Amino acid sequence: MVRLQAANGLLRALAPCIRNVLSPECQKIATAAAGVRLFESVAPAVTNRDISDEWYLRQRSEISLGNRLPNLTVSAWVSPSAVVVGDVDLLDRATIWNNAVLRGDLNNITIGQVTNVQDRTVIHAARTSPAGISASVKIGKFVTIEPNCCLRSCRVGDFVKIGARSVLLEGSMMEDYSVLQPGSVLPPTRRVPTGEMWGGVPARFVRELSEDER
Repeated sequence: MVRLQAANGLLRALAPCIRNVLSPECQKIATAAAGVRLFESVAPAVTNRDISDEWYLRQRSEISLGNRLPNLTVSAWVSPSAVVVGDVDLLDRATIWNNAVLRGDLNNITIGQVTNVQDRTVIHAARTSPAGISASVKIGKFVTIEPNCCLRSCRVGDFVKIGARSVLLEGSMMEDYSVLQPGSVLPPTRRVPTGEMWGGVPARFVRELSEDER
């Protein structure tokens, strides 16, 4: 009761200042100053907000760079924490996993069908290649690239497996049905023939793959 009397007194005091006309906003201000609550809110304490409406601290998986735009098929998938930048093509059912980065700022990167690029792998295309061939990155279908790999301006055929923490440098090439052991480095312009397993730093021939391994 005391608060209501104080609010009425404050409203009467403000009235002469605004020619005896109080807008609803002024009434709310005066009532709030007197410590009176006009209504109880029924809104939830936390409201859901669509990520596309949030401008701060927002992770974007697909980023255009000038006139270079990522091109994803409907069935391709990119993890929310991965980043695909610039001229990158992801074909049917290609998957890019957590914290991987595909950087197509200087040249094209193409990821083939049903190929998976696993966690924290970086793929980058240089502007030119020392081998004199195209510096774009071409990765075939049904390829497995294990975590923490780095591929730069290389060619990878179909049904290839690249072990974790491996590095493929400019102009290197892995033909179909080949395997690179974990922790290997394939030097520039080095080629892994079909049906062979290579490994080491720098990578060298290890053995032929069996029919079951192909």
